[in-house]
Amino acid sequence: MVEYVGISYVEVIKHAFLPAIISYIALIYIVHLEALKANMKGLPSSNPARPLLNKILGFMTGLILLMALSFGVYYGLGWLKPVLGEATPGLSQSAWPWYISAC
Repeated sequence: MVEYVGISYVEVIKHAFLPAIISYIALIYIVHLEALKANMKGLPSSNPARPLLNKILGFMTGLILLMALSFGVYYGLGWLKPVLGEATPGLSQSAWPWYISAC
C-alpha cells in the first residue's frame, strides 16, 4: 500500500486508526439496538459471587507470578550470554543490539 499512496506505514496506520475505531463502536451500538428491538436479555451469570478478599488474593497471586516470570526471563537472558558466548540462541549482535550494548 505504501507504494500506491506514497507515505510511510506509520502514516497509513495513523490515518486508518480513527475510522476503524468508529466502525467497531458503531457495529457494537447497532448490535445493541437490534438486541433491544428484539427484547433480548442477557444470560444469568454462572459464576458465583466471590468475596472481595478472594478477588484481591487471586489478583495479587497472578501479579506476583507475572512479575517472577518477567524477572526470570529478563535476567535469564542476561545469564545466557556470558555462559554460552556467541552460541546464545536469539541473542545475536544483529537481533538484539540494544540488549547487548546495555550489558
